[in-house]
Amino acid sequence: MLKIWRSPYSRFGIHVEYPDDLQDETVTAEKSYTDEVLKNIMDCGFNAIWIHGQLHHIIPNPHFPEFAPHGRIHLNALRSLCLRAAKYGIRVFVYLQPGGRGGGTVEYCPRWSPQHFFKNGTDLLELVMDHVCRSSV
Repeated sequence: MLKIWRSPYSRFGIHVEYPDDLQDETVTAEKSYTDEVLKNIMDCGFNAIWIHGQLHHIIPNPHFPEFAPHGRIHLNALRSLCLRAAKYGIRVFVYLQPGGRGGGTVEYCPRWSPQHFFKNGTDLLELVMDHVCRSSV
């Protein structure tokens, strides 16, 4: 059975609307989850932690070069956290959050991706928002 801990010191939500992707929790979680904290989490009976991530900041895509300009930094930080957490029997779960809810306009997805991505691709925006809305149910 999973017992998941969420750090009150995490940086979730601080840079969500106007993100500096290097301030995302996928990069900063190592500061919240030190070895001492991970040991305390284990000692309290928890065996998992979760952190917030934005997929378009983590995984590069050759078709969309504006995605994940610092993807390697995110992946290395996540890998490091996972390896350290594993020493304490703790699993790391990344909560991948798309942008806002509902609607078919750019205003509803400020966190999902840069607005310029959808300027000439309203069909793509509709497809993405349809998929996000359906997968969120």
